Amino acid sequence: MAVSPVPLSHISVEDNDRTCWICFATDEDGPAFKWVHPCGCKGSGKWVHESCLLLWVDEKKKDFFSAKLACPQCKVEFVIISPKPDVLMKLMQTMDRFVEVVCPISTALASVWMICWSASGYGAFTIMQIFGEEEGLCLLESVEPLILLVLLPCIPTSLILMKMIPWEHYLLAFLRRRSNLPLLKHILPSVVYHNVNGRMVPIEPEGIKREYTRIFVEALALPTIAKLVGDLLFHKEKSCLKRCLLGGLTFVTIKGVLSMYNSHRTYVQRSQRRVENKCL
Repeated sequence: MAVSPVPLSHISVEDNDRTCWICFATDEDGPAFKWVHPCGCKGSGKWVHESCLLLWVDEKKKDFFSAKLACPQCKVEFVIISPKPDVLMKLMQTMDRFVEVVCPISTALASVWMICWSASGYGAFTIMQIFGEEEGLCLLESVEPLILLVLLPCIPTSLILMKMIPWEHYLLAFLRRRSNLPLLKHILPSVVYHNVNGRMVPIEPEGIKREYTRIFVEALALPTIAKLVGDLLFHKEKSCLKRCLLGGLTFVTIKGVLSMYNSHRTYVQRSQRRVENKCL
């Protein structure tokens, strides 16, 4: 607890030469300053100016107003006694605490609500892309609004989750392990080794790189790309749904093959690295 200044008649011999552990001033430097002994420290850290301590507390509480502060040496908590607030001040403080609690919760709920609405709008747009505008609108009107509110956000969520599965990496690793087969041994060499102090050490392929912004953009762009590829390559197909499915499958397959090719060529390129010799 905060200790009031010690009367002069009760100051011992070792307290005659008091030094503030914050500003390092003594009785001679500021005889009018109020001294306090707010903790259990002895010796040079026993006394401090009340004004210095209050400034120190304010500085420490600048970012954490409700934090409890203790003496840096003896760890005894400082107790600051403030005048009692009036009724209006108590009411305002209660309202401030209520707002501090409600605002983060409200912000989180509003953010979730906006994300759900955005996802629902994207889901409705995707359905009209896949099924066609007229058939898509009829499909949306035939479903209950509450069901749509649950199902439509699942469309972008499912696309993002599927995009996060690196099937090309797993397929390439499987083919590399089976590279001794007659067909694959001319395309995919087995694991490449390099000589380290007379030992053949395998070169490990690069790990999976996860760029989440790229995953997000590519996943949400997939239905549009599938429609464009389907309309371009399968325009004879009358069903808009089939065109989108075929276009999406074609795009994903071609992109996956090119990705595997690039990963494998990078792996081979790493095995052929050399260090330039600067010796003449």
